[in-house]
Amino acid sequence: MTEHAGDYQVFKERLAEWARGVIGLIEDADRIATGERFGRSIGRGEGRIDPAVERAGLAGIRTELEKGLTEVLSQELRVGLMGIFSVGKSSLINALFRVTGGKDVREIGKHPIDVDITILTWGPEPGARRTLDEGRAVRIEEIAYPFDLLRKITLVDTPGTDEMKIRDQAAIDYLRRLHVLLYLFMPDHVLAEGGEQDFLAALLDRYRDLPRLYIVTHLSEFRVDPTSPISPENLDRAEMDDWIAKMNERLVSHFGSGSEVPRLTIAPAGNTWFVDSHPKMTSGVRELVDYLVGTFNETTANSIRRRVGLL
Repeated sequence: MTEHAGDYQVFKERLAEWARGVIGLIEDADRIATGERFGRSIGRGEGRIDPAVERAGLAGIRTELEKGLTEVLSQELRVGLMGIFSVGKSSLINALFRVTGGKDVREIGKHPIDVDITILTWGPEPGARRTLDEGRAVRIEEIAYPFDLLRKITLVDTPGTDEMKIRDQAAIDYLRRLHVLLYLFMPDHVLAEGGEQDFLAALLDRYRDLPRLYIVTHLSEFRVDPTSPISPENLDRAEMDDWIAKMNERLVSHFGSGSEVPRLTIAPAGNTWFVDSHPKMTSGVRELVDYLVGTFNETTANSIRRRVGLL
């Protein structure tokens, strides 16, 4: 089992355990309350519980809990994107839309533009905006587009570089609701000293329980012949393996060898995807979409529903 799949399995088990525990407490409380009502009824000479009184017990709370849990599990897959400034988050979002019938909507530039947490969700009016929360350091804004992908996946773009923004409580509260987090690297930044190490440290500190995939952008940098298009035959697999090895060495060197430190392995069997999101050279993005939807969506939600008796 890969690292991210293991993380998601832990998440499912914890959620199922929590739901079963809450439902059990409600049932225990309902039995106690029912017994008390029965005793009072006997004391009044009624000999039975008034059905109206029984219906007014805590059983209704269980129904509300089941309803709320079902609503949570039926939501679109929430996928967050995180990484340092200019790593390619906006380009990847545009590519995700392009390969699924949408179009480019995220601005791309040489200056920081992702200063807020931006939630991209489905809506009939392109570009419709609303502010969900105002933190001390970051604002959470939702923007809607009528793209088919957004009927299945809600994308969450996060601030680059500034680790203080992802430590903001508003950011913490929202980002912990993600189903999976994509952390982006560039080929020529093998865990750069300073900013990127601090940024990743904040991620591992605050969001260590989030299932994660790692995305290496600019797959074109690994071409054997840089003048030819990307193809399986034109990729230097040895150079890709070498990049993975160097990154793992840097991770261990900076963060130690504890269980919370990620170890990168090449997808689809592993947790690290190499993609290129350039409009004329998009590669690996369609496969990433299929993997996300197939791995983290309805199958796992139904599994949780069955575990807590909702199916």
